[in-house]
Amino acid sequence: MIKIGHVILRERTNCNMTQQQLASFLNVTKATISKWEKAVSYPDITLLPVIAAFFNMTVDELLDAKLTMDKQEIRKWYTHYAERFSKESYEEVVEDVRKMIRLYYDDDNFLLQMSILLLNHAEFSSNAKEQFTYIIEVLERAEMITDDVWIRRQTNSIISTTALFMQQPEIALERSKDYVKPIMAEDLILAQAYEALGQTEEAKKVLQAMIYQQLVAMIGSSTFYLKLTTDEEHQLLETIKRIDGLIDLFEVDQLHPNLSLQFYLAVGQYATTKNDEQLCRKYMTYFTDVATNHLFPFKLKGDAYFTLLDEWFDTLDLGAAPLRKDVMIRESIFQVLKHPMFKVYEQKDWFKDLQKKIQFKLGD
Repeated sequence: MIKIGHVILRERTNCNMTQQQLASFLNVTKATISKWEKAVSYPDITLLPVIAAFFNMTVDELLDAKLTMDKQEIRKWYTHYAERFSKESYEEVVEDVRKMIRLYYDDDNFLLQMSILLLNHAEFSSNAKEQFTYIIEVLERAEMITDDVWIRRQTNSIISTTALFMQQPEIALERSKDYVKPIMAEDLILAQAYEALGQTEEAKKVLQAMIYQQLVAMIGSSTFYLKLTTDEEHQLLETIKRIDGLIDLFEVDQLHPNLSLQFYLAVGQYATTKNDEQLCRKYMTYFTDVATNHLFPFKLKGDAYFTLLDEWFDTLDLGAAPLRKDVMIRESIFQVLKHPMFKVYEQKDWFKDLQKKIQFKLGD
């Protein structure tokens, strides 16, 4: 989008110059300057170097012709490509995504969301390492051009995550080592400010979003904590007990089924390494029940307790929609029980029953 009118208005104002003074210098009418600044018309191409020189800038800076999208447009493109990834070859879709990235190389949020798109589908690439390298390049471009603190934080986090996928933990460590700091409770302060102004409903929305995110963070991080405590049986079992309590208390199986699935799978995998068939059967049964009864259609949502989240979900860059299409999520569920880790149980009747249930409920 060419924003030359906005640039002329900004620079003229910064110079404390009237439209008439600029018009006199350029030998045009005051009405012409007004039309430029309102984007009703544009300067003649021969005037561009003169205007740029007058304001001590390049013609490119004067034109400010960066292609950008608003949040809704980015969501549509993300959904479009996610749909294509579920039907077409990864390489074919990636080529089109890369073309769009080149076209919108000055749009920080578009670059961020397309990087998330590629990362969430990279497992289908024939050369994941090449894709991870490209994703980091795009994120570093977004990081370089953005003035948005939130985008900068997201790019840093996703670059770190991608580096871990590439088995380069030193990059993740360098980017993240200073992030373990006390929580500043900005959300709580915001809620208190709303309450002080008599805006109780807004305060409640903020607090619900805060509690929801803390719940997701606690359960989500527990799956990795289980992995780190496999040799500390008491600590591990205590973690399982406490997270089980949270899932039950907040009805997470229905509220955020994917979160429950990750935890149940982590416990099932741990039980397999310890040859604890009873524990594995228990949690993989939980896994199957949630996958077949609560996961689809996948969408972030509130419930009878979190009644004010819909508006907050809509403020997220990609809204409440899943990062991958349902058909791809279903395929990932099928693959879980085919994992070599569970081969030891493949002839057990209970395990065959779980496989049949998933195939019957989620299969074509």
